[in-house]
Amino acid sequence: MKWLIIFLLTLPFFACNEANPRAIKTWLNSSDTLVQQMMLKEQPTMDSICKANTESYYRIAYDSIYQRRSEEIKLLLDSIPGHEGNR
Repeated sequence: MKWLIIFLLTLPFFACNEANPRAIKTWLNSSDTLVQQMMLKEQPTMDSICKANTESYYRIAYDSIYQRRSEEIKLLLDSIPGHEGNR
C-alpha cells in the first residue's frame, strides 16, 4: 500500500514532461485501429437495427401519404358537380 501511495504521488511529476510526438502519433494510430475493429465487429448488428427501423419508417410514411392522397381524391370527387360520392 505504501508503494502505491508513493507511485501515485510521483506520477504527476513524470506525466508533466513534454510528450514525444512519435509516441502520441503511435498511440492515436493504435486507438484508431481499435475503434475501427470494434466498429467492424458491431457493423452487422447496427445494420440490422437500421434496416428494421427504416422499414417501419417507410411504412409509416407510406400510410401517411396514402391517407392524405385518399382525402385529396375524396375532396376532388366531392367537388365534381353531379358526383354523389359515398355519402
